[in-house]
Amino acid sequence: MKKIAAVMLAIALCLSAAVAFADGNYPCPGTVISHNASLRESAKTSATRLASVMNGEELTVLGEDGDFYYCEYVNSKGKVFDGYILKVYMMADPEYIVLRKGNTALYAAPMYTDKRVGSMGAYEKLLVIDETDKYWIVNLRDASAFVSKKSSVWLQSEIDNMLMETEKGAVVEATTSRTGPGTSWPSVKKLSAGTEIEICGYDGNWTIITYKNAVAYVNSEDIVVANGAVSE
Repeated sequence: MKKIAAVMLAIALCLSAAVAFADGNYPCPGTVISHNASLRESAKTSATRLASVMNGEELTVLGEDGDFYYCEYVNSKGKVFDGYILKVYMMADPEYIVLRKGNTALYAAPMYTDKRVGSMGAYEKLLVIDETDKYWIVNLRDASAFVSKKSSVWLQSEIDNMLMETEKGAVVEATTSRTGPGTSWPSVKKLSAGTEIEICGYDGNWTIITYKNAVAYVNSEDIVVANGAVSE
């Protein structure tokens, strides 16, 4: 009877663990937001450290156990680790903003009168750790900063949706790609006639093309799609 009870207890423990890992939308990507984070053998701060994961490094979140995420981590040498990281040190299924204009201000606190900690240029990608009605709170050099929601940005999820389906095209007349649909938007790159492009959408008289794992805009009159028709 004791053996049966022990087996039943072991099965119950396994099932409870399985339920814990079934909660949430897993697997999903995760990113470390602290200076570094310890990947441990079990969900205890005293457990053996398997690896140290640096700020900005990505993992696959497989589940959660109390204050810990259960993750798979592949280091720079290709070695795979499965272990636990405290939730406060990382973001699961994070959202990013991608800046569309240069000299975008970052602040130490959510007021324009507060200290400006720096600025960043177009196509900089920042991990969002929280948000208010007027600001995104982003991870910046192991700390955080505030970006006004009046700033011109893309959400990474928006870019991902645009990049899901593309078609081939080519530039028929030298043109300039921009970060938005209009000549008032900052220029990105000059494209010469004959340049091949990947088209992922349209915005009025402008065509959206892929650029550096993000997107850019070109005047539709200056390109031709794969079937030979000038874009409208």
